[in-house]
Amino acid sequence: MCAAVHSTLPEGSAYVTLEVKFNLVRAITADTGRVLAEGKVIHAGKTVATVEATLRSEEGGALLAHGTSTCLIR
Repeated sequence: MCAAVHSTLPEGSAYVTLEVKFNLVRAITADTGRVLAEGKVIHAGKTVATVEATLRSEEGGALLAHGTSTCLIR
């Protein structure tokens, strides 16, 4: 999730994770196949950013996990 935040920061900036929560919806096994991850920045302020992410199976798009995180920007 925080990689989405990192991708919005100017060179030389850093971040630390303040809070993270995720829900595992389905088991991920070798039979699941390829997994697609998508992160979206919900809010990017000067000092705090929030982000959400999902994991889906590539075949069929079934939701496997989802979560949110809050990052402190330095």
